[in-house]
Amino acid sequence: MFTVMRANLLALGLVAALMTGCDKAATTASGGASTTTAPGRPGDTADSKLAGVWESVEEGKKEDDKATAEFKSDGGLSIVMGPFEMTGTWKLVKEEGKTMTIDTELSIKGFGEPGKSDKKSFKIVFDDNDTMTMTPTDKPDPKKFKRKK
Repeated sequence: MFTVMRANLLALGLVAALMTGCDKAATTASGGASTTTAPGRPGDTADSKLAGVWESVEEGKKEDDKATAEFKSDGGLSIVMGPFEMTGTWKLVKEEGKTMTIDTELSIKGFGEPGKSDKKSFKIVFDDNDTMTMTPTDKPDPKKFKRKK
């Protein structure tokens, strides 16, 4: 019982950390992810840096406890953590060098009220093109991710 509750809370926390919103000025006409050029990286956009499949990197964790997050360039987001599947959207709020802040809005498949979603903001710091640390803006709980190849 406690394991299921812990998994639910962990899933909600990850969803909140991965999803962030932005104002209309920072989004594309379709409402997707921002195409703001990153400082110091000509031609790179927030969606091209974040878009792709990312896997959590946690030593000592079983494979079922790891998370996989897919950020789509159109602003779509899906996260799988063990038996939990979450889908929703992400939006760029702010980008400064290797750091970006995103807002997310996610729903957990088969859990909670239909149509209800959880909104959360995250700070993402890129170590390099294939490694990032994502931290919810409301609490210090950083999670390291590597781009899946």
